[in-house]
Amino acid sequence: MRRLSPLLVLFTVLMLAPFALRPAAPVADAAQVPPPPTLSQTVLPAYGEQEAVGASTNNTIPGAETIGTTEPISWMQIITGTIGDTSDLDYYKLTISQPASRIKMTLDGLPADYDLVLGGGSDLSQTTAVTDTFLPGLEDITQVGGTINSIGGTINSIGGTINSIGGTINSIGGTINSIGGTINSISAHSGTVSETIGTQLWLPGDYYVVVTTSNGEHSTTPYQLSVELTESGLVAPPPAPEVSLNLPMAQSTSITTLYIYNNTRMASVYGLPITDTNILSITNSLISLSRIQAPAEYGIGVNLGDLAPVVSGGVPIASLFSDWDANKANPLYANYIAGLIDHVIEAATTDGVSGPGTATSAATYFAGPRDTGTGAPIYSPIAFPKLRNIVLVGGDAVLPFYRIPDLTTIANEADYAAYLAALNADGIIDPNSAQGAALRYRMLLTDNPYGAGQPYRFYGYPFFLPHLAVGRIVEQPAQIARYLEYYAYPASTYPPSTLQVNVTTGLPQPSAKRAFVSGYDFLQDEASQVKAVLEQTGLISSEITHLNDDVWQRPDVEQAWFDGRLAADFPNPTTTTVSGSAQIQLSSVNAHFDHWQLLPADITGGTLTAQRLLEPTYPGVFPHLYFGDTLGYSVGCHSGYSVADEAVLANQALYQADFPQALNAHGGNW
Repeated sequence: MRRLSPLLVLFTVLMLAPFALRPAAPVADAAQVPPPPTLSQTVLPAYGEQEAVGASTNNTIPGAETIGTTEPISWMQIITGTIGDTSDLDYYKLTISQPASRIKMTLDGLPADYDLVLGGGSDLSQTTAVTDTFLPGLEDITQVGGTINSIGGTINSIGGTINSIGGTINSIGGTINSIGGTINSISAHSGTVSETIGTQLWLPGDYYVVVTTSNGEHSTTPYQLSVELTESGLVAPPPAPEVSLNLPMAQSTSITTLYIYNNTRMASVYGLPITDTNILSITNSLISLSRIQAPAEYGIGVNLGDLAPVVSGGVPIASLFSDWDANKANPLYANYIAGLIDHVIEAATTDGVSGPGTATSAATYFAGPRDTGTGAPIYSPIAFPKLRNIVLVGGDAVLPFYRIPDLTTIANEADYAAYLAALNADGIIDPNSAQGAALRYRMLLTDNPYGAGQPYRFYGYPFFLPHLAVGRIVEQPAQIARYLEYYAYPASTYPPSTLQVNVTTGLPQPSAKRAFVSGYDFLQDEASQVKAVLEQTGLISSEITHLNDDVWQRPDVEQAWFDGRLAADFPNPTTTTVSGSAQIQLSSVNAHFDHWQLLPADITGGTLTAQRLLEPTYPGVFPHLYFGDTLGYSVGCHSGYSVADEAVLANQALYQADFPQALNAHGGNW
């Protein structure tokens, strides 16, 4: 069984609440985000409804009248029709062939109170080569935003969700039995005010535009419906190749952690020779970490750069990354590489081979030594039945995050791109970079699919709920090498410690530990609950620093999070080198964030930047890293957004730094 189809993740939606709406700051309208390349628009001949007045031939999906065209990828058409009686509904069908397409519809010239509905019946199995079945349990969860005062008539079936509502639904007359699974948008103003829907449609397939009466109003005077469709122009790469793991492992049942890295790619991205000290150190540290886990538990590393074609003389693995480099403006190519990585994980967790086959011959690439005579893999495929941890070593440019569409209506990724553009006239993230393209197409970066396997169907889309723990170490080779050296060779300086938090047994901590919890605004309830949970595990109030009100400023969070010793123990590098370590091991830092800064409850005292936490330096070799053996987390928007340094324009150090990078660089986990 395939864990993920090649393009499935493009069509996933995480219905995330807007955890961190920004305080007063320059925020641009989403329309200011650089759009995809401009496409010439084809104006199609006007279309008149074919249904006779008083008839009901297009009142259902089977009778929907086809509008638009499947040929030009940008078109506009005017449709005229009538609502002839109290039960009349006018269904129109259009076909979208590319993901991330934009549609705008305007219903005007209204002789009576009519409403406009857009629905989709996208078939994932036809449009994305999905071979997964979906886990049951979330299909019937439906969310409605806006206000529905009354619905005249009946909406019998909405398979999935109403994703967005323009205006207020006062009433919908007639009967909408089903719109192919999902109602995407509704515009329903009172009276004869024009109705408008503008949205992005992430799933290719057949969509239905429905003009419906409100409160049974009707007229023989025609309405006018304008439909404009601009498809994305995204061209899908081929399916990600299958992978076979042909590794010499006698203790496969003891493997619990899989480290995935690509030293060749990392060297290429950062302009280093493959023999660079830090590149070699990363490999050696991963080998050491694979051997020194808890008794009877081990790890194994898979270097993507060492994957070889099953058929001798096949396309080298580096060519796949070259294809991505040549198509950075297309997020589907990042997902192509992500699909390859996911196939490595699938092989490790199933039968040693990804995809439907069970033999190495069913794969395109394999990991392991090759017989010098026959050219075949020496070992048979192998899997790791106790695998529960996945560690990705490298940032987005080395091992890409999955790109999934962000369909939230408030504080989504398109809004974030516009916000960044408004802050700096020269721009912050290069729109031509892989991450710039993800923002342009309103896509989230996530590692969730790597640990999820079979997805749920949720809101009509695949939803990936990880059952494996997935972590990532970022970003520069020197920073990653230092992090890994700290944990791989603990005897070199200080023995590592472990903060144990057990909320099921309430056992006390094995030694004195400290925690920090912050919150403000709508995060205060959460912060209070986190503190209560920590107290249930054995920490006492004096061991928890709690900063939870609407007035704290930057000096307050520096005092609380760093126990008043930030300047002394973790100084700015222009002053001196690091001389201490973090006094607080567990930090729940809940606040508004941008990727480069923590925004306090009161920002008049400034913000705490990731750059301040990234830049301190150490004396000597194998230092005790300041954030070593600590864990921090936040629900703040973009607090975990890992921005590739090379994606930031003009080497703007302030915006290159992010919190995952800053804490990883000093041994922390974020």
